[in-house]
Amino acid sequence: MAPRTKGLLAAALLFLVCACTYFNSLFYDFVFDDRSLVVDNPYIKSSKYIGRAFQKDLWDFAYEGDKPHYYRPLQTLSYMLDYGFWKLNPAGYHLTNIFLHLLNGLLVFGVIYLLFNNFFVALTNSLLFCIHPVNSSVVTYISGRGDLLAGSGLLLTFLFSGLAFKFPKKQRLYFALAILSSILAFFSRESALAIPLGIILLLFLVKGEKRNKVLLFLLIILSAYLYLYFRLIVLGIPLTKYIILSLNPFLRLLNFIYLLLLYISLLVAPVNLYLTHMAIPILSWLDPRTLAVLTLLIAGLILWRIKRHNKILNFSLIWFFIFVLPALFVMAGFSRDKLCMAENWIYIAAIGFYVIISYLLYILWSRRKTIAYCLTTVMLLTYITVSISNNSNFKDRISLASHMLRFDAENKEAHKELADAYLQNKEYANALEHIDQAIRLAPFDPDLYMIKGAYYEDTGNIKLAVNAYEKLLKIEPNSARANNNLGALYFNRAEFDKARIYLGHAIELNPSLPEPYLNMAKLCQYNNQTADAVFFYQQAIKLNPDFTEAFVNLAKIYLNKRDFNSAIEVLNKALNAGHKVEPVLTLLGIANGELGFDTKAGYYFSEALKSGSRSAEAMFNMGIFYANRGQLNKAIEIWQEGLRKEPGNKIIKDNIDKARKSLGAGR
Repeated sequence: MAPRTKGLLAAALLFLVCACTYFNSLFYDFVFDDRSLVVDNPYIKSSKYIGRAFQKDLWDFAYEGDKPHYYRPLQTLSYMLDYGFWKLNPAGYHLTNIFLHLLNGLLVFGVIYLLFNNFFVALTNSLLFCIHPVNSSVVTYISGRGDLLAGSGLLLTFLFSGLAFKFPKKQRLYFALAILSSILAFFSRESALAIPLGIILLLFLVKGEKRNKVLLFLLIILSAYLYLYFRLIVLGIPLTKYIILSLNPFLRLLNFIYLLLLYISLLVAPVNLYLTHMAIPILSWLDPRTLAVLTLLIAGLILWRIKRHNKILNFSLIWFFIFVLPALFVMAGFSRDKLCMAENWIYIAAIGFYVIISYLLYILWSRRKTIAYCLTTVMLLTYITVSISNNSNFKDRISLASHMLRFDAENKEAHKELADAYLQNKEYANALEHIDQAIRLAPFDPDLYMIKGAYYEDTGNIKLAVNAYEKLLKIEPNSARANNNLGALYFNRAEFDKARIYLGHAIELNPSLPEPYLNMAKLCQYNNQTADAVFFYQQAIKLNPDFTEAFVNLAKIYLNKRDFNSAIEVLNKALNAGHKVEPVLTLLGIANGELGFDTKAGYYFSEALKSGSRSAEAMFNMGIFYANRGQLNKAIEIWQEGLRKEPGNKIIKDNIDKARKSLGAGR
C-alpha cells in the first residue's frame, strides 16, 4: 500500500475514533471555569478586546484580588472565535475542542512516523492518544482549551523541526514554521516552555549537520526568551504562582518521582478520574513508600541500562520526563500540605507512555499478528468505552462537582460549584449546605460570600445579604462585583442615592464589568434620566451583547421618544446578537407598525407568537396593532391569550369590551 494511501486511512481512522469517543460531549453544558472564561467573560464577546487578550492574563476579568497569573492569549482568542460563530451554545465550543484534539492526534502520528518510520507504532500511538480516558479532562472540558492549543503548537514545532532535516532544501522555511509554532505554544500555555528540552531530544534522533542543529536550538531558545521578556518585563505578568511544600530538595525530588509513578498508574489504569487529585506527600525517608519509590526507580534505571540503545524506548522515557517536568513546579498547586495532580498536566507527556505501549504491541505483532490485533482492538474498545463514560461526568455543573466530591469530600471548589449551581436552579436548601461547607474549608474566599449574598437575596433575607457582601468587601475591598450587587440591592429597595454610590464605585473599580452599567442604566431610567440611561445601556451592550434586557429597555426608551428608527436599529442588533425572543420581536412589530410598515410589523408579531412565551404585555401590544387596523376579531383573540396569562389584567379586559362593542355597533 502506498504511503499516501496509508496516511489517508490513518487520518480517516483517527477521525472516526475521535468522533465516536467525544460525540456525547457535544450535548454537555458549561462547567466550572467555563462559566468565568466563557459565559461571564466580556473580553471574548467583542473584537475590540483582541489587543487586551495579549496584554492581560487569562483570569484578568474573573478574579478580584490575587490571580493565578495564567498568560494564555490564544486561549482567549479561540473563545472569541467560538463566540462569533456559536454565541453561548456550548456545543460549538465542544466541537472546537474535539477538532483540536483530532488535529493533535494527526500531528502525533506525523511526528512519530517521521522519527521512527514505523507505521504500526505511529498509528497505534496516535489512536491511544485520541481515545485515552485521561484526556477527557482536556477535550470534554471547554476550559482545557489551553492544553489543546499548546499541544498543537508544540507538536507542530517538532513536526516542522523534523521535516527541516528530512528536506534540507526547504530548511529555512521549516525553521521559520517551527519558530512560529513554538511561539504559538508559548502563548497558549506556560508548560510549553519545556519545548527547548524536547528539541534537544529531537536533535539527537534526527540526522543533519551539527551547525544547523545548534542553529535551530538557539532559535527556539531565542523565541522562549522573547516570550519571557515580553511577559515578565513588558507586561509585568509573573509566571504561574505556586506553593512550595516545606521539604528539603532531596525529599522534594523523591516526591516528584512519586508523582511520576502516580501519573503512570493513572495511565495504566484510568479509573476514578476527576480532574484534580490529591496525594499525601512523603515527608520522611522512613515512610514505607520511600522504599517502594526507590525500588521502582532503580528497576527502571536497570531496564533503561539494558535497553539503552533502543531509540524508541529512550525517546519514550525522556519525552515523558521532559513534559511532566513542569508538574515539579506546581506539585502543591492547590494545597499547602498535599501533592497535587491534574489529569490535563500529562496531556502531552503521556505520548511517551503511548509510544512504549505501541512499541510493545509492535513487538508482539511482529511475532503473533493475530494476538496483537486482538489485544490492540480490545484495548482500544475498552479505552473508548471508559472515555465515553468518563465524558458524562462533565454533563453539567452538578454532575461534575458531585463526581469530584465522591473522591474528595473536602474539595472546596466542588462545594463552591455545587452551591452556585443549586442556587441557579433555585434549590436553596442544597445551595446553603454547600455554601457552608465551602466557607468552612476556605473562610477567606471572596467568591463564597458573593454566592452567600445572592442566596440571601433570592430567599428574601436582605439584611443578611448586605452582611455577606460587606464581609466580602472586608476580605477584598476593591471588589467591583460586591459593589454592584449592593447597588442593585439598594435600587430594588428604592434607596437610590446609596445605589448610585455603590454602582458608581463598581464602574470605577472595574470599567470592564458589564453588570454595573446595566444596573446604573435601570436606575437612571427609573428616575427619568433618559440621556444617562441611554449611555449606560449602550455601554452594557458593548461589554456584554448577551444582555437581552439592555437591548429591550434601550429600545423602549427610543419608542417612548417616538424615535422609531433608533429603536429598530437597536432591536436589529439584538437579533444579530442572537436574541430572537418575544420582547425583541414584539417591539420590532410595534416600531415598524408606527412607521407604517404593516407587513414587517405583522411578520414580527407572528414570529413573536411562535416564540412560545406569549406574555400578557406582548399580547396587549399585538392586540393594539391589529385593533388599530380594524382587525378586531384577531385583536380580541390575542388579548384573550394575554388574559389566560394574567386573568386579572384590567387594561386587557377593557380593550376586549371596547372591541366587542365596536363589533356589535358595526352589525
